[in-house]
Amino acid sequence: FDFNQGNMIIQSDTGTAKTSGFKNYIKNTNQKFISIVSRRILAVEQYNDFNKNLDGVVDYYETGFPDSNHQGYITCLDSLLKLESWSDGEINKRVVFLDEFNSLVEYMLSSPTMGNIRVDIIEFVIEEIFMKAKQIICVDADISDISINFIKYIEEMRGDKFIYIVNEATHSKGVPAQEYFSKRSLIEEAKQSKAFIFACDSKTEAIDIKKQLQEAQDEDEDEIVIIVARDDIPKAMEKYLNFNKIKKLI
Repeated sequence: FDFNQGNMIIQSDTGTAKTSGFKNYIKNTNQKFISIVSRRILAVEQYNDFNKNLDGVVDYYETGFPDSNHQGYITCLDSLLKLESWSDGEINKRVVFLDEFNSLVEYMLSSPTMGNIRVDIIEFVIEEIFMKAKQIICVDADISDISINFIKYIEEMRGDKFIYIVNEATHSKGVPAQEYFSKRSLIEEAKQSKAFIFACDSKTEAIDIKKQLQEAQDEDEDEIVIIVARDDIPKAMEKYLNFNKIKKLI
């Protein structure tokens, strides 16, 4: 993607280099930026990824109140008001990257966890981020009507237009998929695999799957990592800062 086109919305499938493309854009132009995400895990993932090639990128969770001297600042939407500590004009100097933009808009408008800060966050996003940022880049695999209407409102407020790009290429086109009709057959397949991810809708189910897989494991095989509750996520992230290193995950 050519990110040097002003304010942009990019709709493109997962795995099509939206985030890494932005990272290269920042590296090549040496600009300051703010990245806003809706989930803590995505913030950690970006922090690890960006710091491979950029210097001075910090994470809101570790840093607390941001230092405007840093090149990049990654924050969850809930913690965005920490940027109020910045001096006037700092946001004007920065490119704002909104990863998983559709999720961000929906989270901002409807998530129950926003509680009594929702109005303050919405006002800050509109008046400080969208009205003042040097450049705004919104990316997601899907862009809903709610997100489009939000951007139309912003365009009217700013008096300029966003460039809307739809990438029709798909990351997994042509990749075969196999459907399994029983848990037993799925587990048997996993026993033969060197790497897998199981996504479960039940803690009991997740624990049972791990138990069955461990019974068939040799001692020298890779550890099966299981995350079964929200409270376990920070603990897992502390141990596995790069999720790409986990070969077997439930």
